[in-house]
Amino acid sequence: MGMRVESAEERLVRLEEQVDLWRTEHDHQTEREQVLRQRLDDQVAGTRRCVEQLAAAEQRIGHLAKLQAAVRQLHEAAMPADVLTTIKEIVANLVGCEEMGIYARRPDGGLTLLDGIGVDADHGGTEASAIVSVPLHLNGRVVGVIALFKLLPQKTGIEPVDQELFSILSMHAARALHHAGLRAWARSQGVSL
Repeated sequence: MGMRVESAEERLVRLEEQVDLWRTEHDHQTEREQVLRQRLDDQVAGTRRCVEQLAAAEQRIGHLAKLQAAVRQLHEAAMPADVLTTIKEIVANLVGCEEMGIYARRPDGGLTLLDGIGVDADHGGTEASAIVSVPLHLNGRVVGVIALFKLLPQKTGIEPVDQELFSILSMHAARALHHAGLRAWARSQGVSL
């Protein structure tokens, strides 16, 4: 038997069929590649979101740890002067305040400066000129106020985390001052609390 020789036309048809098969395979490969690229893009976006959420959660945990440390410092202060120093340090360092006063409410409703940073007893405006006033609550009454007059130059304004700190100071600072005062009185009487 002899070998059949393929005609040029038959060979051309066969090659065109082969090219069509390759094109079809190439198109399938391209589609699969697009699906894989989309999956990869989705995975990268999802990973990015997770990283951002993790960073936000870590920042929040750090902030909560600072708040907890501030409350602990307030309540561990032994004497009223120590509590006042702690309040000043918290407001100066955690909020970023350069001028502030801690005031006690007098029976006539006026305010008396207990301590501060960059203010003295003659400081005119107290609450009226404050950029933030934090009322100090004790047993359902406002017994004083922390007034912030000037933030550090790099501090652009009051932030939500500052508001949380103000809320904690409002609840805990007056109580810490009251308890420190009781301890000081007890010491002066020779009693240990």
